[in-house]
Amino acid sequence: MMATGVRPERDERGSVLLVSLIFIFIITLLGFALFNLGTVESRLVRTSETDARVFEITQTGVERALAALRQTINADGSWASGPAAICDGGTHRGCSDGAFHPAATTYLGNFAFDGGTYAVEFMQATAESLSVPCAPDPGAISDVNAAKKICKDLMFVRATGTLTNTPDGYSRSRTIQLLAKAAMASCLICGGITAHAPTGQPINGNVKIAGSVHITGLDGTASLSLGGGAGQSNSYAALDLASLQRLASLPLVCPVGRSCSGSSGLVESLGATLKVARPVDTPAVTLSGGASLGQGGDQTYSADATRTGKGPLDGLFVADGCTMPCSDNFTGVSLNSNTFVDGNTITKPYPGTPPAFPRLTDAWDVAGVHYDHFACPQGSSCTAPGTPSTAEFFVSRAANVMTNPNTALRDSLGSPSGLTDATSPFEVPVTFVNLSGATVNGKVCWDRSNPTLPAGVSTPPAGLPRRTLEFGAPDCNTATAPSNPMLLYFPSSTPATTGFNVQRAGGPTDYNFRGAAMVVTNGLVQIEEIWQSCQTTGAGTPCQGHLFPRDASLTVLTTADMNLGQGTPNVDRIMGLFYSGGTFASQKQTNLVGSITAFRLCFAGGSAPCASGGNVPSFFEVPPDSNNLVTTISSGARFTVVSVPRFWVECKRAPGTDLPSGLCDYRP
Repeated sequence: MMATGVRPERDERGSVLLVSLIFIFIITLLGFALFNLGTVESRLVRTSETDARVFEITQTGVERALAALRQTINADGSWASGPAAICDGGTHRGCSDGAFHPAATTYLGNFAFDGGTYAVEFMQATAESLSVPCAPDPGAISDVNAAKKICKDLMFVRATGTLTNTPDGYSRSRTIQLLAKAAMASCLICGGITAHAPTGQPINGNVKIAGSVHITGLDGTASLSLGGGAGQSNSYAALDLASLQRLASLPLVCPVGRSCSGSSGLVESLGATLKVARPVDTPAVTLSGGASLGQGGDQTYSADATRTGKGPLDGLFVADGCTMPCSDNFTGVSLNSNTFVDGNTITKPYPGTPPAFPRLTDAWDVAGVHYDHFACPQGSSCTAPGTPSTAEFFVSRAANVMTNPNTALRDSLGSPSGLTDATSPFEVPVTFVNLSGATVNGKVCWDRSNPTLPAGVSTPPAGLPRRTLEFGAPDCNTATAPSNPMLLYFPSSTPATTGFNVQRAGGPTDYNFRGAAMVVTNGLVQIEEIWQSCQTTGAGTPCQGHLFPRDASLTVLTTADMNLGQGTPNVDRIMGLFYSGGTFASQKQTNLVGSITAFRLCFAGGSAPCASGGNVPSFFEVPPDSNNLVTTISSGARFTVVSVPRFWVECKRAPGTDLPSGLCDYRP
């Protein structure tokens, strides 16, 4: 049987041809797609490169602006008033708090960088208008609200970078806007609580802190562990009335998310922050029980219901930063439950490099003059010269009370028994060299209002309170000023037990200080009685309306340990500016008012090396007074300038649209 061959049908041959054509078409499309993808990718690379270069140019403008502002604040102390123009076209140093103005050509010039240019503009900040506290300049009235002042230490900065010769279709410029703030640089006593101990917890035990906290810390151990009712707050809401009356009102701010009109809605603020550099390998901050960081909402003052304080903290800056829920940096922290901070931001890292612990024997600048050592007290690593020089500032200038022929100071403040109710009134002549290099003959007086005065003690002005320690020149009737205080040196041959000593004898008694003094010792500092600045209300009385530390200021510095309200109950308040190169301890329910820098701080319920037990004390920060000698002690420049993180914003606008004269895309 003959086989019959099968021949392909005509339509089958057509199908093969059609499939081939479709395949060729798809390959062609893929080729075009790959070509276009390469073109797009090349354009994206060019765009990214252009954006990066423009951003770098813009950032250069920002850095130059901040550097110029840093020089200005250190030279003039204010961005609102001064001899030279910062801007062109405004009313205050050429600037205004109502609009941005370009930087004056005499202030910043040569705006070229990396194939492009940048423009810098400044706008001053109106006091009592932002959520950030500032120091108002008394001579600079706001252009926006004549009832307010312009801030000395806040300035908006806007920089626009532009890349030249950019092809059409590419972004040519970017604009950054930020709020610059002047802050104290490395300082001996900086305000708030500062702790540095490299072993154990730097702040050990429970304490209530109203103000800022700065801890360098160490890896492996939490730097701050608070429980019970301890915590951190941002105003004087819990401060007692007697202390509150002795302090200037805090700056007013408009809290985040609030629109304030006039004085309505404003609250007082310390501008409190928590900065913890280490650890980075374990949670740095631990909260338990009822402990908290910040408070929710406005806080009515317990001692004055007409005043209101800010609740949330201004910022938390811990270790190397974190991503939510931030369990690597915090334990027991819950936003809006026990932690309240502007913007709900707990992710920010510690800014910059942690400083070393400031030592009295380090090199320091005092009022702009450089000294190889601030103080060389007995037993330290340096030796004070016999006469004042730039080799050392303090000991060579101060009155040595322990060698004074009049032994009243040595037998009271310099003795194991201390200054007490039983100390007889005294008037001790002292001689020291002041800040200006002039030899000053002054006097230290105690309890001149005692009805029975011994021979040699002068009658005081009417209205001076009992048990007042006075510092004056040429006599105690003329109080020394905080800007140029009396310098007193208390060297101790038994530093573990004596140095500067105030003790209770009998029931609680108010001890006052009038005038200003700076005390340095190598021995133990103890204050175990109510210790406050002198304040009187009667017309013509010696301390009428006086405030701490504006009118009366006592600074006590020791290379050894310091106990303030450590073992004596019912010490209502202790006021002063304090530095301890050793361990600072306060373990009774005492209000500590001022500033504390210490190697380690021991509070209630601490663990070794601190003593256990005790009651929870409270600390209330007093913002630094620019007229106090303490604020002039710095390592290099007195002020640095930083960007307030929450105010950094990129100004974005449509092509061809001008920047607004005021703030762009601003989120309070």
